[in-house]
Amino acid sequence: MFSLFRRGKQSVPAGKSAGKMETVTLPRSAVDSADPYARVQAVVDFINALIEKGHYRTDELPAKAMQAYRADQYLAQVNNGGHSQFIHNTGATDEILTHAGDGLAAMGAAAQAGTLRDMADWVAKNPDAAADQTGFTGGRADYLDTLDTRFFAAEQQAPLTPLNSAWIAGWPELRVVDDAQYASAVDQVAAMNPHLEARKTAAGIRTCEAWLGEQLRLTLGIVGMADTPAEPLLAIGGGGHEQIDGEAVTQWNARYLGGKRFVTIGTTHATLYDMIEHDNGPAPDFNDPDAARKAVDSNYFANFRPPERGAERARIPLALAEETARFAAEVNAGAAVHLLLGRAKIATDQGFAISARGHQGEEASPEETQLVVAIFTGDAIYKAAILRSAAVLLSPDGRDQIAVVSRTEIDAHAALKDR
Repeated sequence: MFSLFRRGKQSVPAGKSAGKMETVTLPRSAVDSADPYARVQAVVDFINALIEKGHYRTDELPAKAMQAYRADQYLAQVNNGGHSQFIHNTGATDEILTHAGDGLAAMGAAAQAGTLRDMADWVAKNPDAAADQTGFTGGRADYLDTLDTRFFAAEQQAPLTPLNSAWIAGWPELRVVDDAQYASAVDQVAAMNPHLEARKTAAGIRTCEAWLGEQLRLTLGIVGMADTPAEPLLAIGGGGHEQIDGEAVTQWNARYLGGKRFVTIGTTHATLYDMIEHDNGPAPDFNDPDAARKAVDSNYFANFRPPERGAERARIPLALAEETARFAAEVNAGAAVHLLLGRAKIATDQGFAISARGHQGEEASPEETQLVVAIFTGDAIYKAAILRSAAVLLSPDGRDQIAVVSRTEIDAHAALKDR
């Protein structure tokens, strides 16, 4: 699954607290459903909605709901890519491990709690090895594979989802509402956060900064913009280690505006390739243990043909991405983009993506150096230029300036990200 659209959301950084919430609001259909996962999914949806819409921090949300949420996240990640993937995707932070462990213990999943505890001990003793985990061949520790075996055996004996669902059903903190009123009920809870507007602004700035500051995302964005025609990056999928012409590289699958591509990152360059996909039929639901077992029995994995690299499309030196990241941080490029979008009243509620072309003009004129970026909002591509003195947003056809902000405004806006 593409990492920008992961199932589990991350908490909002610390600031003024909105207080501790106790009530868990769920739709009646989920609570009354005969499907054990319906209740679990409803809790996951409730937590995600309050983080996404209400910008609550995880320490402000109901403790039991967070425990059920993290326990289900543990199950989903291990089912999909083992403990190695769980560590890579979540960071195995203290907050996540504590919530997941407390939840597993409370619902009676003793064996799964044991594998989580042993994984946490291994992470604490092997921080460097933990940081190298990817969930893919070449990035998996042998010990974690033994934990996978124990975990799947535990799932055979006492599946986690029914235990989680039964535990949720007994919470005195539940508030059950009719399905027709559920969406508005959640919206009301989200709107009760006294710091909502300040946190929305801060989160928007941090999102823009991530597109232009996270080295992997920035690198994949620049190499896509080096293609002809330029292709803005939309999302990053999984990665793994490969050998190409004797060089060890990391290969990532990524989604661009023009389609899915492979990107390899070697010692000096990043290279964009076509992705050749094969028809393997419908993919099993790996979050469902029964479906995963049926896939094994039907030889789905043995017959699976993975995507292959096709023709090379573009190549950039890694030094360009490193220099661009430095310049983007210097000029608060993320805050500049966020401010420009707001000034132009361009809606980003449905998500957006930012790709840089790389900064230009440093040697000729430092004051005129500019970082050119493409901003994809779902229905149009806008271009922006960020300089040391100001920033400008252009219309999709590039003919008109639709917003201009000064350096003073940019730096003042950047300060809002820590609220």
